[in-house]
Amino acid sequence: SLTRDVFENYQAAISSLNGHLTLDFQENTFCVLGNYKQFEIVWNNLIDNAIKYSGQEPEIELRLYKHKGNICFSIADKGIGIRKDELQNIFKQYYRIEAGDVHNVKGFGLGLFYVKQILELYHGQVTVESVPGKGSRFVVEFKENECDEQ
Repeated sequence: SLTRDVFENYQAAISSLNGHLTLDFQENTFCVLGNYKQFEIVWNNLIDNAIKYSGQEPEIELRLYKHKGNICFSIADKGIGIRKDELQNIFKQYYRIEAGDVHNVKGFGLGLFYVKQILELYHGQVTVESVPGKGSRFVVEFKENECDEQ
């Protein structure tokens, strides 16, 4: 439900930029025990970044799927991408990718730091693949919990 809620919250904003947000569920039910608000911070930070770094018409895909017994949430964009030498630093507190003396995207270098910290609380992890000029793909991965449907 969190992924659907976040998708619905961003769909209008991305459409207003003449962009597209797609959602792909491999299955209907996934269960990870944790704080809804904290997970919402993770999803929002990743989607906000995808929008910020996608240019004028963002093309963003959200996927929720199972892989090797884990639940995975991925967000892929076709934005500016991240250089390979920058990838190792993007989850550090206050780190901002260098763009000379000009930062045309506002931020404090805390979003991805928070993402990593929250995921570590729940024994999750985040990985990123990126190609400059082609875009980035962030994958959040958790062990699936046994949850009772209520």
